[in-house]
Amino acid sequence: MIIKLLCFILLIIYVYRCLKKNVSIDFKPDIIISPGGYNGFYQLGVCHYIKNNFEFSTKKILGFSSGSWAGLFMSLHNKHSNECIKNIFKQIDKCCPLPNMPGIFQNAIDKYNYSDFNIDKLHIGVTNVHSTTIEIHNQFLTIKDCTDCCIGSSFVPYVTYKDLFYFYKHKCVVDGGVYYKKYCDQIDENKILVINYKIFRPHFNKSKKLFVNFRKPKRSLYQLYLLGYKNAQLNHDYLQRYFHSVS
Repeated sequence: MIIKLLCFILLIIYVYRCLKKNVSIDFKPDIIISPGGYNGFYQLGVCHYIKNNFEFSTKKILGFSSGSWAGLFMSLHNKHSNECIKNIFKQIDKCCPLPNMPGIFQNAIDKYNYSDFNIDKLHIGVTNVHSTTIEIHNQFLTIKDCTDCCIGSSFVPYVTYKDLFYFYKHKCVVDGGVYYKKYCDQIDENKILVINYKIFRPHFNKSKKLFVNFRKPKRSLYQLYLLGYKNAQLNHDYLQRYFHSVS
């Protein structure tokens, strides 16, 4: 317990150092999927509604943290979407802790082949520990390579993964969400759709609770997913600003 607490304190210091740095990245996607923790399942519902109702195959997707897994789901061909969602929720019990989530998504994704994805449109943000910079990865040779990157993007020691360090492409990395807000400060949200846990949830826009995404929600994770899907459906006209509806 003492080791975990010390690691958490060191992580807070590290994040503080990162936030003092300026970020300048030229890459601009069409869709950004934010960090979400448990609320990532709400974002997953929003993403599934978009998959079912809009044409977005030419859109570039950038995922941070849990948003990287939702981005990978967005890249999966539509004919597999419902089956993938079922495979995810079959593995989730009522007390599913955050460290189990990467394995759950990886198990669901591993059922498909590289050809089942439009993977070249997916970009994933990770934080390089050594250089304290954000790196955006896009060249994935295999689906395992991509899921390894998703793990790195959502890696918070002893919070989302039962380990102290994680390496991707021989570099020590942590959660890409460290630089998420600084990155979003550079974009025009009128041109880029940002899918976060507050989208279509007015009461969340007023919430200032700390670590809200790491707290177990009152709803089940499946109910969060359904709420995201329903709220996206209720805001179909808003989404039409960014996509063409599927006829």
